[in-house]
Amino acid sequence: MMILMWLAPVILMIGALAVFRTSLQRESGFLQEAFLKLPESSGIPRLLITSKFCSLGLAGFLPTQYSAVALLNARVFSRRYGILLLCLSAAGLWTGMLGVALAWNVDGSVILGLALGLFLLSRWRPRLQTAWTAVAGLGFFLLGARWALEKQSILLSVLGESELHFLLADGRLPAQVLWMAVSFLLTLLLGVEAWALCLALVLLAAGSLSLNGAVALVLGELLAHLWGLVARSRKLNQDTRQVVLSYALVSSGGLGLAFVATGFLRDFFQGGVLLGGDPLWEKSLQFLIMIFVIALCQSVVALGWGHFAAKKKVEEVQKGEYFPTLWISRGLIGRRILALILGRLQERLAYLKTQQEELNAPGSNQIPRPLLRDHAQEVALLSQWLPQAKGAAGPPP
Repeated sequence: MMILMWLAPVILMIGALAVFRTSLQRESGFLQEAFLKLPESSGIPRLLITSKFCSLGLAGFLPTQYSAVALLNARVFSRRYGILLLCLSAAGLWTGMLGVALAWNVDGSVILGLALGLFLLSRWRPRLQTAWTAVAGLGFFLLGARWALEKQSILLSVLGESELHFLLADGRLPAQVLWMAVSFLLTLLLGVEAWALCLALVLLAAGSLSLNGAVALVLGELLAHLWGLVARSRKLNQDTRQVVLSYALVSSGGLGLAFVATGFLRDFFQGGVLLGGDPLWEKSLQFLIMIFVIALCQSVVALGWGHFAAKKKVEEVQKGEYFPTLWISRGLIGRRILALILGRLQERLAYLKTQQEELNAPGSNQIPRPLLRDHAQEVALLSQWLPQAKGAAGPPP
């Protein structure tokens, strides 16, 4: 029971960070719009900057991935741009990185005071409704971090001289691999973004977890999200399945490169290089730098793959299901991106129904029966899927 008293603030941090990300995503509609309106003739600098800001606006590793896959699966948008957005998904880690940067430097109660002020203003300016929830989410995250730090004596008393405590503090390779595997399995079970980052941050601050162990937890979570995406895409059309599988393989290689790079960084930090006067802040800053290196390595390797993947020719006829509506109800797809997908698919359904009337007209008996069957199945699938997707989406943004 004592450990639950320490876990409570960690759970608060995870939930508050999720509120922060969700609120930011709702406010990022203009960034999604800019990305969706990119012309095919866009130059590389504009393309990269606009896509990067869209990923930043989606405010999470998971929303960026699933939004990109939804665009690829629906086939209502540029395949090249969809792959680019997928490759830039690591940019969504910035929300967690911001939390790490502010955790021990900003008082959460100050941020909550600002959130209260925005809440009062929102009574006259309804557009501030989302803004105050975002600020409140960040404030509760910082409050939870401070609370967890105050409760670290409970953690230390529970761990004591146990073997688990020694494993947490062990920064050697076998212990890293173990914690990476544990994080991978727990992420598949929980399906929550940034839980490993929150746990690693407070364990690192308490001195119970090595910096290598903290990196291993984050890497394990990211790997689980990559392969969880592969598992959830197995029923989609063949091109999307191939893209997702290749992306997961390449990104796993990028995370492997990050694992090696952070190992060198750890040796650099141990060489006596001080990044700050306060030991607590120094640990957090080292952790922050390592998360940035992880995101950078994954993005660079994925972009290299995406350059060639976007040029691959794709068959016109694609069979498979549309992405599950559970992605929509869980908020894994940006609202403006979802609005575009639903609008274009509604147009496709109307066009297919018009075609179906022509195909069923007298004198059309020469059309192959397999083609008629596939056409009818597509109409039936879209007619069933669209109402479910609109119901899961709720009112338009």
